[in-house]
Amino acid sequence: MIIDVHYHLSPFEIEYEDLLGRLGEQSRLARAAGIKIDQETLARRAAERYPDVTGEKIIKWMNEAGIDFTCVNTVDNVGDEMRTEEIAQKVNKRIADIANKYPDRLMAFAGIDPRRENALDMLKQCFEDYEMKGLKYHCDSGYDPNNPESIKILKYLEKKGGILLTHTGPLGPPAQCKYTEPILLSETSNQLPNLKIIAAHMGSPPKWREWAALAAFYPNLYGDMAMWH
Repeated sequence: MIIDVHYHLSPFEIEYEDLLGRLGEQSRLARAAGIKIDQETLARRAAERYPDVTGEKIIKWMNEAGIDFTCVNTVDNVGDEMRTEEIAQKVNKRIADIANKYPDRLMAFAGIDPRRENALDMLKQCFEDYEMKGLKYHCDSGYDPNNPESIKILKYLEKKGGILLTHTGPLGPPAQCKYTEPILLSETSNQLPNLKIIAAHMGSPPKWREWAALAAFYPNLYGDMAMWH
């Protein structure tokens, strides 16, 4: 069985104009790979490709690629003024609805920033009402995965048998990459030894050796191969 544990699903339509100026990192990576593409073309292609309101696109792509099962997720960030608590939970609900339409092909991970005042209540709703199975972290937005707010909701995640998928490795500005070091996950595992943790992007050359060394000692620590190319 082939499983993709790391797919960012966009469950609402995205306007081309809204993406302009927000794809700087992708533009930089494209240039580094020798791909000539301008910001407008990139934004237009993204607006056409990524919104998947019904889940039909991801199922089609999975069939074409020979992928049996996919974990779909979203990302929350309290630093994004547009991403209010209400909107964050609306996105979580929509992703859960799509996954629940295809329970034999999809599993939904919630996007919740642990710095939110109601983060624990949000996660409880995602699990108990929306039937989500995991949590996605992007600590580069400015929080340590081991701070008290984070451990509070991760304890609930561990209790429910959920999975934490957390970004690791370098990103461009304004990412706070000190919070994405794989070594931090050793402390997370020490506090929550029964929590299944997937370190994302262990296909990225700079960090996979550190992760592999840790995984030898922490049986609850896994990694995905995103960015292997």
